Order: sequence, then C-alpha cells, then structure tokens
Amino acid sequence: MVDTTEQPWQPNGGIPGGRMKVLARHEDGWESALLNWLPPDLGGGDPHRHYHRSVRERGLVFDGELPMVEFEQGAPGPGEAVLFRAGFYMDRGPGCLHGLDPERMSASGFTILEWREGPGTYLMEEAAAGESVVEGAPSETRPLTLAGRPGVVIERDDLRLLDTHALPWEASGPEPGVRLQALTPGEVAIAYAPPSTRVALTDAGLGGDPPSAYVLGGSLELDGGQTLGAGCFACQRAGMAAAGVAGVVGCRILRF
Repeated sequence: MVDTTEQPWQPNGGIPGGRMKVLARHEDGWESALLNWLPPDLGGGDPHRHYHRSVRERGLVFDGELPMVEFEQGAPGPGEAVLFRAGFYMDRGPGCLHGLDPERMSASGFTILEWREGPGTYLMEEAAAGESVVEGAPSETRPLTLAGRPGVVIERDDLRLLDTHALPWEASGPEPGVRLQALTPGEVAIAYAPPSTRVALTDAGLGGDPPSAYVLGGSLELDGGQTLGAGCFACQRAGMAAAGVAGVVGCRILRF
C-alpha cells in the first residue's frame, strides 16, 4: 500500500518541469502507475502531434487543466481542441494522434493519475525513440464535437474520454448499496460506497491480475484493521485484505 499524501514528489525526467510520485513499477523498472504533476504554461508553441506504436495509456485527472488537441486517424486538417480538467478519464489506445494545444497554455498546472502498459509514452523518455512517433500538425484547431451522451466527451476505437462529474452512476450487482461508474467496461470503474456499507477494495473482474485501487475520497476500514484514506493506492499483490466497510462519509474507489 502507498499513501501518496506522505510520499514526496520527485522530478519527472520525461516531462520538463514535471514532478511525479511512483505508485508501481513493472518488473523491468519502468513506472507502470504514477501521479503526474505538470507545471503551468504548458501548451502553446510549435504545433505537433504524436502517437504511441504499441502502448495503451489511461488516466484520471485530479485537478488543474491541460489544453490538448485530439486528432482522428485518417482525418485531414485540424484536430479538436479539448480542455482536460478535473474528473476527466482517458483511455488512449496505440495509434491515437494527440498533442498539446498550440493556441492555449495551462494556467493552473495539471495533476493526473496515470497507468500504462509500457514505457516510452513521455517524449523525453529514452524508450520514446522507439515507441512514440512525432509528426507536424496544423497551427489551428477546431471546436470539440461532443459525443451526445451524458459524461461522454469523445468515444472512438482509439480514444475514450469521459467527464466523470457528468457520467451516470449504476447499481453494483454483487455489492448492495454500492454504485459504479464504468469507465472502461470490464476493466476500469469508480465505485462509491455509502457510509457503513461493505465494499470490495478491488474487484477480480476489473483491471489486471491482480487488480489495483486508489481511494479518491472518504475512507475504508479494511477487514485486517487498516484504514485507508483518500490518496491511498493498494494492490492485491501486496496481500492486503480485499474488502472493508466505508467510513462516516462513505468511500470512492478507483478500481483498475
């Protein structure tokens, strides 16, 4: 278990001026799950776009904003301007063209929890030379066309972008009283447990093997006696109790 509230920030060599907190590493050493903080004034400058050859990356924005441009594969001309902000969930597949907005900069900085299937997704990383392909891009952008469903910003084969603040909640079958937001169905979800409700920390039907969890808010008193508060990251690999009771304000858990 990692309590990120007590973990110091360290320089992120993949992002100029960035800071990170590493939550998990692959057996080969690269960061597989991390908190990323990006400084203000990112964006603007020379337009570019890039894609990743093989790596799928996912993330949930905690706070701040980051102006991005999303390009549809095979579609000529400008991409869509998208302001990533708190509550946005991203599931970006290999080949998805994207870049920083050349016309806008982040005024506040940006914090995101990210997890990925391989290294090289940050352009300053050593592995980026073989994984990420950089291209030129138009200097202008076009307005975002929303997908037309509550909470869905963009939904394509290579990109799923959701606003969890607007995404509907659904009942969770095996856990009475618990509600879910399915972010990537069958793989990633946010679970909410009302106060004093029993809930599984992780779910074997979601995420990798073993699955991971991040406490977004509230607290969870585990069967083993440990209390997890907001900012705690856990994985069944560590042998922790897999279930507990939500605290006095309930508990929100990101399962992935």
